[in-house]
Amino acid sequence: MRKLTLLALAILGVTVAACGRKSPTEPGVPGNLMVFVSWQGQGLAGRQLEILELHVVETTDARGFAGFDLLPGRYTLRARVNVPGPRGYYDQTVDVPAAGTLRVDVRDCLPCM
Repeated sequence: MRKLTLLALAILGVTVAACGRKSPTEPGVPGNLMVFVSWQGQGLAGRQLEILELHVVETTDARGFAGFDLLPGRYTLRARVNVPGPRGYYDQTVDVPAAGTLRVDVRDCLPCM
């Protein structure tokens, strides 16, 4: 009887430990925001991107990509790109998923310089 009790306690302990782990789709699991900045399909290097709520800044690489690892939620992506008018930036609301990747394409306007 004592061995059966110990076995039951061991199984209970393993079950409780396994249930305490987060699944990859829980809201607290970071997601990824991948941004591609281009003009006529060509990636542009050196474009500054910011998540306004967090004051996190990244710069596009030689291929025009920059990435952010973020907790799931809604953010404002500010891209410092050439746009018509005096602003000099483009804002877009993004919804970052839990444990997933959201890709956003931003078009720069080289003739607008």
